[in-house]
Amino acid sequence: MGLDQLRPASRAGGFGGPGDGEKENYRKVAEDQGGKNVEGIKHRREFEEAIRNVVAKLGREGKDRIDRAYVEEIGQRYELDPEEASKLFVEARGNVWRGELIESEGEPGWEAATLERAPAAGKSPEDGGI
Repeated sequence: MGLDQLRPASRAGGFGGPGDGEKENYRKVAEDQGGKNVEGIKHRREFEEAIRNVVAKLGREGKDRIDRAYVEEIGQRYELDPEEASKLFVEARGNVWRGELIESEGEPGWEAATLERAPAAGKSPEDGGI
């Protein structure tokens, strides 16, 4: 077999060539999922901003605790399931909020978070925004 008879692998699936329909199907799936992914990213960003605002409000009110149930309730407003809202909250630690998680008694996971300091809503001096 000569070099002119070899077909390069397509990027979509690793086999076949661009004319075998693979790329078209791959493109369609990517487009279908892309809309959902963009919407999901939007919801997660909105959720993070809402958490930032809630934490700032709690700080202004002199409160230093946020319950997991409340975090999950906020997540529902942004079409996040409770586990995803909880996970995103924990991942936002150090960026959106500072403090410690309070472990649940008898159940795995956390039940609340104590807040060390509530950052002001919007940009902080650490972001170079002021």
